Amino acid sequence: MIDGDVFVIPNSCCRVADLLPSSQEAMIENLRRFGIDADMDTVLVQVWATGSKVDNWSCHGWLPEILNDEELDNADFLRISRFPDYLPVDLFSGRVEGQIVTITTTEPKVTINLKLNQLQYRYKDWGPFEKVLQKKVVEMEMGF
Repeated sequence: MIDGDVFVIPNSCCRVADLLPSSQEAMIENLRRFGIDADMDTVLVQVWATGSKVDNWSCHGWLPEILNDEELDNADFLRISRFPDYLPVDLFSGRVEGQIVTITTTEPKVTINLKLNQLQYRYKDWGPFEKVLQKKVVEMEMGF
């Protein structure tokens, strides 16, 4: 089990279908590795996930949170360690700052507890997690 924090990068929300065609299937497949179902209509929000050992799971992977250096050398690191930099908005439905969202990867099977923690990281001036998320969804719906 891994505990981490997640916060919204307040750029924008989008549907999978809005991504570049070359990125759409890769996004869906990567989300599936994290036990998350997605399709072309799934609304995504850009996020930053961080843990006690790695400050940016999307860029540096989440496996160092649970594996030692020798295990990392033997892991298919690039295939399984890239944490999604976009997650479905529905994953956070009804959740507020400080609450936990749990996801479980498919291979290796690992439970990840993500604390919604907007107010302790960059973009904290945007407000709590749920307010930033709501603002980005509204902007997307209005065409911004």
